[in-house]
Amino acid sequence: MSTIQLLSYGQIRLAWCQAALLGLLRRWGIYLTVGVLVLGGAGSSALALAAASVLPLLHAAQQDPLTALFITLAYTLAGGGLVWGLAPLLWPRAWAEVERALPLAPGDQRLSDLATVLLGLTPLFAVYLAGAAIWWAKSPPWLLAVWARALGLLITAMALSVALGVAILWRRRSLPVSATSQRRASDGAHGRSPTPGPRLWVVARALLWLPLWRGRAHRSAHFLGLNLLTLWACASGLTLWPQHAAWWLAAFALLAQAFSTRSSSLLHSELEPLHAACAALPLSALWLSRSRQIVALAPLLSGLLALCLALAWACPVVQPEVLCAYAAVMLGGNVALNATAARNSASPRKEDAAARVTWWLVIAVLQIALASEVVAR
Repeated sequence: MSTIQLLSYGQIRLAWCQAALLGLLRRWGIYLTVGVLVLGGAGSSALALAAASVLPLLHAAQQDPLTALFITLAYTLAGGGLVWGLAPLLWPRAWAEVERALPLAPGDQRLSDLATVLLGLTPLFAVYLAGAAIWWAKSPPWLLAVWARALGLLITAMALSVALGVAILWRRRSLPVSATSQRRASDGAHGRSPTPGPRLWVVARALLWLPLWRGRAHRSAHFLGLNLLTLWACASGLTLWPQHAAWWLAAFALLAQAFSTRSSSLLHSELEPLHAACAALPLSALWLSRSRQIVALAPLLSGLLALCLALAWACPVVQPEVLCAYAAVMLGGNVALNATAARNSASPRKEDAAARVTWWLVIAVLQIALASEVVAR
């Protein structure tokens, strides 16, 4: 008889997370490839992006300690944001029952969290290390004098990202799974009733807000929050480094389009079954579909407002007609992409998927072209 290999909880969880992350990478691989090809040749663009990923941290080694601390914390938050977005894959809430049923020590759980966080941050750390290797090979004169400090800042940022990621998973685990039922019971005990208001607000609250806040659409809510923080970070970066305004505008456009596409897909997969169950109610299916698309675009609208304020503050020489065209293409393109995806979700075909990828690429290229001309040179 063959010997049965006994696996620990940490090994099983790590294998499951690895399979889930590989599946996510396969689904997003086409968009990552398109993004690299849009910026130029595959090899040169990948190297340039890797080098640019650590450039602010390397420059921070030349600055005063307060600026270096600020940049290091920004990199830490970037790693924490990635773990936050991947949290449903690194620790699904369904695992709470399994962990409670097993005789696990807190140390075993923390080690398992550490392993899964390192797994989730591996692509980001690989980009950082590749960028550091590129700058080491180039060895510019300004970097030679501060190379040890720059490497220390990079290692510190990576370590703090891991620590923040473990804290995020630990906080996610500490939230009770039955929090929704407990809140409802508390509301009933105190005799609370829904706030009276217009019928539209009541429907939106029941079918959009509550599922995102404390229902089964937590993953969509987390992704929308990550979307908003990322776009605000681009606007903040434009304010701090206005000399690279064209790059910030291009990054904003690509990230907004990628996040909007994914948000629309997540909202459809998590809210569409709930909305389909409301077919017997006097509600328009078209209105429900459009409401999901509006929610998916909400971070983009907020981020675009922050971007315009950043341009007005940091870049006084802006071509208003180009900026209007940039914003119009961004909003119109994302609305069209999300609407087309929602319309074709009922009967997906390979031809439709290929057409969407083509249009996704065309809209992204057009936005990047306009982004390079928004600020007058």
